[in-house]
Parts: sequence; C-alpha cells; structure tokens
Amino acid sequence: MIDEGHRGKRFASWLRPVLAEALLMGKWGGLIGSAFGILVLDLAGEDVFWRRRAPRWIGVPVSVGITIIVSIASAFPLRRLRADGLHMCFE
Repeated sequence: MIDEGHRGKRFASWLRPVLAEALLMGKWGGLIGSAFGILVLDLAGEDVFWRRRAPRWIGVPVSVGITIIVSIASAFPLRRLRADGLHMCFE
C-alpha cells in the first residue's frame, strides 16, 4: 500500500510532462492551423469573395491562444485519475 504523500508526488511528477506536452501541442497546432487557414484563404478567397483577401494577422495569436487553452483544459480531467484511484495504472 502506498501512502498518500508518496502517491501525490508520483502523480505530480507525471502530470507536469503531460501539461508541457499539451502546451506544445496547442502552440504548434495553433500555428499550423493558422498557416493552413491563411493558405486556404489565399487559394479560395478570390473564388468566394470575388477578390483577393488579405489575412487578418490578429487571428494568428488569437488562434494559437485558443488552441493552447483548449489543449491544457483537455488535460485537466487527468486530475480525476488520482481521485478515482486509477493512478495505479500509471505506476
């Protein structure tokens, strides 16, 4: 049987890399998604809007910020693993 203090340390040491991965995935996902959106705007903008459209560059940091928030928020249910006792699967 593992005491609570030891189990908490082990879970915290496992959670940090997961949150770091979520941050990196959100950052790169937002950047790649923004680049893809700008590419699609450039390719299809004239057909849809009947003229060339310039991208709004404020969309890039907003997009990256939103994807970072969503990816980190999606990692928070991992805290329930500790409460539900499922953390033993990761030891």
